[in-house]
Amino acid sequence: MLRILLTSLGLLGLLATARPAAAQQVYHVELSGQPLALPTRTFFIKQVADGRPSRVPIVGTVLRGMGNVPRPADLQPSPALALQAVCDAQLPARPTDQPVLAVVRALFVQENMTFTTEQARDDLGLDFYLLDAAGQAHFALSATETVASKGMETTGRHGRQLVQALQACLTQLAATDWASAAARPGVPVADAVAGRPGDAGPAYPVLAEAGRRAGFYRTFLDFRNNTPIETPALVVESKANTHQGWGGSAVYLPYLQRPDGSAGEALRGAWGFSDGKQLFIYQRNGYYLLLRHEDGFRFLGPSGPDPQAMTTGALLGGVAGGLAASASTSNQPTDYSLDLRTGRVAPLELATVRVPAVERPTQVFVYRPRAAKGPAARLRLGAGQPVRELAAGDYLELAPVAGQPLQISLLPLTGPEMPLTVVPTSEAPTYLECQPTGAAPLRQVDATTGAAALTKIVK
Repeated sequence: MLRILLTSLGLLGLLATARPAAAQQVYHVELSGQPLALPTRTFFIKQVADGRPSRVPIVGTVLRGMGNVPRPADLQPSPALALQAVCDAQLPARPTDQPVLAVVRALFVQENMTFTTEQARDDLGLDFYLLDAAGQAHFALSATETVASKGMETTGRHGRQLVQALQACLTQLAATDWASAAARPGVPVADAVAGRPGDAGPAYPVLAEAGRRAGFYRTFLDFRNNTPIETPALVVESKANTHQGWGGSAVYLPYLQRPDGSAGEALRGAWGFSDGKQLFIYQRNGYYLLLRHEDGFRFLGPSGPDPQAMTTGALLGGVAGGLAASASTSNQPTDYSLDLRTGRVAPLELATVRVPAVERPTQVFVYRPRAAKGPAARLRLGAGQPVRELAAGDYLELAPVAGQPLQISLLPLTGPEMPLTVVPTSEAPTYLECQPTGAAPLRQVDATTGAAALTKIVK
């Protein structure tokens, strides 16, 4: 028994030691190779832009290793470029297609753990704009999709699920009336991406308190669009929540109304409901009151089990220990945020940035266009660094220190080095184009030009 206990404690020590190191590693979600079919489309995605409040590459967390240690997840070389590559490869432009700007408003990768299984969930929210000949963007549609699955190990599913979510959003776009979209006010692309006033963007009817209707919502979109099922009506009862830590809150119990006006069968299978004034969301076997918060809603709901606590309990006490650890870390009052773009529910402190401990990286991309001529270019990426080669249609990614000058030199076959000094920033990637035979063999380009060129290379 002592040996088993010491072995368990040794495993716990290993987990505790490994956790900080593993947390620094980033898991790259791979989208390439995932099928995307849209036979009825009348459009092509001319540009994907990142319109998220925080434009960091980190899009969520996954659980890795025996200890289910949370690790940040990203899309390379960036979320917008990764999605653009999928669209370019599988939905190429045709002469009669409408050009569309897709703006990423929300993109989340998440894994949750119960005692026996993991759940992989992927949320994607896109705003679509029709682009006219003058380059103006006309709002067409706001689409959202969530794809989730369960299994013993789910991390490898995120690439497929994100592409499935993308396909679902594009399927909604396939039914767009392009004439109606073109008639809406147009704005510059930069304003559409930034979501500035005047972009004729989405308005969510549920936010208009005066127009709320009593009934229950089958789906999140029914909730957002304020289209509840009104018949049969609901009878809502409430009682004090007596569970530990929940003093002062209430338990809400909705029932389907009988013809005589009394409470009948309990409401089941609903996303939430409204009594005509207040809104409620279903979470973990109960309904909870929604309150307005910034651009969406918040609510006080029960917490889930902590994966690390469950692993610890299982190591020390087998199944019973894991269940005990799960119970001790569950059902405590927790503030949650409801994102109206995707329907995603997340703890309030993680609502804006899923991995607050991961800082915004500093990225420098040095690329060589596919059409470049001649042998591979020879580059020195920083003073005293070894020489790297860059072939046509390829790129190099650097992660220098923000704000510090970085010297990159082109080494021609004959003659002296040709240096270029840039000062990278963490606010946006820095793009350098390498054209050894051109008038400017090595030059810095603006973000739009660089991102477009890198998209062609990535796809």
